[in-house]
Amino acid sequence: MTLLHTIKGIVFDLDDTLYPQVSFKRSGFRAVASRLAERALADYETVLATLEDVLQQNGPSYGKMFDDALQRLGIEQVAAADLIEVFRTHVPQIELYTGVDDLLMKLRASKRVGLLTDGLAQVQRNKVAALGLDAGMDALLFSDELATQKPDERLFAWFEQHFDLAASQLLYVGDNPAKDFYGARRRGWRTLRVLTGEHATATPPGDRYSADDTLDKVTELCVWLDGAVASRPWR
Repeated sequence: MTLLHTIKGIVFDLDDTLYPQVSFKRSGFRAVASRLAERALADYETVLATLEDVLQQNGPSYGKMFDDALQRLGIEQVAAADLIEVFRTHVPQIELYTGVDDLLMKLRASKRVGLLTDGLAQVQRNKVAALGLDAGMDALLFSDELATQKPDERLFAWFEQHFDLAASQLLYVGDNPAKDFYGARRRGWRTLRVLTGEHATATPPGDRYSADDTLDKVTELCVWLDGAVASRPWR
């Protein structure tokens, strides 16, 4: 029997799994550049170019993005914390990976579908709203609202209870081997890694952090479900 028949619930990570996280960064950069330009502190295009350069040099998860940009731009009237606030509260201009809408619609015809994501809850909620995912999910869980984060097993237990499904009937789909799969596998879930985004080439910190299977992109999920066998790997 394939997983198409045994998996009854699928829970997705958000960033770099359903949409490219770097697009959120660039959306925030535009908001920051607009704010600095409005205050006549720097040219809009110059700010964008500076932030993009910092991004390219350090990657999307770099924690000192705005500190570096302000230093390069020679702006002392604004603190990095002020720009972070603009970044976090802006209305994102982002889009799902091509085909994700159709994928979620197809899955919901026969399965429970959920979202589990780390990060500041309000920031993640803004992303969900901008992507139109509110209507595409049966359940949304923001780990920040439970004062924890992946790989905390309680997050996965929440879905077992909410969906009234056994762990063996659930699949978690994510991109980051450092945190996405360990807790789910400990609970007995099936796990699937998509090789997209910042962590596409990342090496798991140990075997127990690896996903059971991998795909090049999330939209290949239905085909994979129809071909993957239902036997359980080590958990």
